[in-house]
Amino acid sequence: MLTLSRKNNQSIIITPAVGLDPNMTVSELFGQSKIEIHFNNIRNGTASISIDAPKCLDLMRSELIDPDILTAGE
Repeated sequence: MLTLSRKNNQSIIITPAVGLDPNMTVSELFGQSKIEIHFNNIRNGTASISIDAPKCLDLMRSELIDPDILTAGE
């Protein structure tokens, strides 16, 4: 489980983990798992969020990802 704080206009990027077959279907990717998001605390424009997701997914703060990687598939 990942727990972090996000301010207004900040985001979290969820992608398949490196090394997974890019041709996997959504059903294969998730199997019996799900993504669960908990909003733990919201105060003064900041939300504390916990995310429980399958290990085959990478969760990253958007500011840590190279913008060129995000637009490469477009």
